[in-house]
Amino acid sequence: MARDEISTRILHEMEHMELGDRHSPQTLLRMLYGALRRKQLEANLDSDPGVSLRKALARTQREYPYFVAEFDDSFFGVAATTLPAGHVASEAFRAAREPELRPRRIEVTV
Repeated sequence: MARDEISTRILHEMEHMELGDRHSPQTLLRMLYGALRRKQLEANLDSDPGVSLRKALARTQREYPYFVAEFDDSFFGVAATTLPAGHVASEAFRAAREPELRPRRIEVTV
């Protein structure tokens, strides 16, 4: 499969994943999926997109444990994974792990 065909196929598959804000976990998921999927397609043309998505999800959730991905689970054949029921962590832990939750510093110049 040519490079252009692979790119077109990946873009079509990524239409089933929500766009995220800049530097968001959703954007990281999409970036990782694209890279893993390209590698997978170059190795095996008849591969399942769910395999690449599972790997991308696992990597993204290591960085952002509270992240819930937004994608078409019927297309990928993968259920959205979340933390186990009853898992509780402090807000301080979440803020330390997820930069968008950290308080912003405002610099004042005189």
